[in-house]
Amino acid sequence: MSRALAVLVRVHPSFKDDLAVHVARLERDGRLDRIEQLRSDLRDARSLLGRFPHIGTIEVRDEDVVLRRLILRHVPYVLWFVSEGGVRVELTLVRLFHARQARLRPA
Repeated sequence: MSRALAVLVRVHPSFKDDLAVHVARLERDGRLDRIEQLRSDLRDARSLLGRFPHIGTIEVRDEDVVLRRLILRHVPYVLWFVSEGGVRVELTLVRLFHARQARLRPA
């Protein structure tokens, strides 16, 4: 029987800042339904990443550190995260972009 990966998921301050900006914009536009859907999609994404930390499109790989992106299911947002490690995987949610937003790779 294979051993399950231990996954630690952290949230970087830049991700929190991005989320706050997107939520504020949705509030300003009166899109309260979208705010709840965004939060729901983020909960689902964290759960998915906890089970399958190697999902998502690879943007950059540097030995054991990989920058990936994951498109959320029901809202037009892209979650960027960094994964590190082998048996004990550590993930850090680093950025949250709107699908149409211009974006640079996080440092």
